[in-house]
Amino acid sequence: RTAVLKLSQQKARLVGDEMGLGKTLTAIELDKQNRQEAVIKQGLKTLIVAPLSVLSSWEEHLATQTDLKVWVIDPKNRQAFIEQVLNYNNTGYFICHWDVPRLMPELQKVAWFHIIADEVHRAKNRKSLQTRSLKKIRTVYKTGLSGTPAANKPQDLWSILHWLWPSYYTSYWRFVNHYTITDYDPRGYHKIVGVKNEASLHEEMSPWYIRRLKEEVLPDLPP
Repeated sequence: RTAVLKLSQQKARLVGDEMGLGKTLTAIELDKQNRQEAVIKQGLKTLIVAPLSVLSSWEEHLATQTDLKVWVIDPKNRQAFIEQVLNYNNTGYFICHWDVPRLMPELQKVAWFHIIADEVHRAKNRKSLQTRSLKKIRTVYKTGLSGTPAANKPQDLWSILHWLWPSYYTSYWRFVNHYTITDYDPRGYHKIVGVKNEASLHEEMSPWYIRRLKEEVLPDLPP
């Protein structure tokens, strides 16, 4: 409830709650809230990109939280999935694994309402085809989910922020120069050895970022 109240009015957001605190639940409720507020409610498509091992978990959560249609990709029959995606009249949720944006450029033909990227740290490599393919897909809303969005490496965080807010986080090297301590080895390579301006980064992200640890919310958790 706290996360939805804070983030629902943001077009892009990052949920960094520790594993087990309900990031999936939060993302679905954010989607439902945005759908309620949408001027046009027909034809709204939400793309969920998640690890292959949790596709069925997403399907189960959606079955309990919404009555909209859910399509889950069959890795052995991707064509059937893309036919449903390209059907203009279909409204609901389309669940696929992280290889699909790279393997199925047809996703770029759709004007999506919302993209939910589960384990969004998989997009940390700004040069990978997987990351670049995700960033080419058009959408109104973006939600990234990850309990480890940076893994103590702010340079990895840039690619995620660039996906969320591409017009603001335009330069990787400007981000690295501002938020990291760098050194150069004798061969002339650029090496990141530390972090700086951490408070500034937290303040910059605060309107659209939330992170809670289990020990912080333990009294509120169910058994």
